[in-house]
Amino acid sequence: MSKAYERLTDADLVALLPDIAKAVAPLAPSNEMFADGVRLAGLDLLSRLHIREGMTLCVSVMEPARWGAGNRVEPCVKYLQRYGTHAQAVLPQLREVRAQFAGAAGRKANSEHVEQMDKCIAAIESSTTAPTLVSVAEFKARPAE
Repeated sequence: MSKAYERLTDADLVALLPDIAKAVAPLAPSNEMFADGVRLAGLDLLSRLHIREGMTLCVSVMEPARWGAGNRVEPCVKYLQRYGTHAQAVLPQLREVRAQFAGAAGRKANSEHVEQMDKCIAAIESSTTAPTLVSVAEFKARPAE
């Protein structure tokens, strides 16, 4: 999907962005093993456009208790950092995710995720960038070029 998202024009984005944001939130009921690709491609797009709703979606997609978190955490951390100081709004939720990874002791992957979360939290706390955020509705209201 990331290849398709890269080819969308501004007019396409205005029309499709609400549906793209909706496609990120739920886990596909079938083919769960490969469902994260579409979700992560959507988060990448939302974060590049600085869509406000993308921040909470990034946190929710990490899903520490679900198999394959290693494929989700690193991209979600990267996407969250694109929001700069605005990502401070989701720090409480990020700390909860970190605690979930820390609570599942004994797995090497979880300690790596805790380290990633610590770095992400520190980067967000020290960020000085403040890109202009827009909501999906505000983006949709923009005139297409």
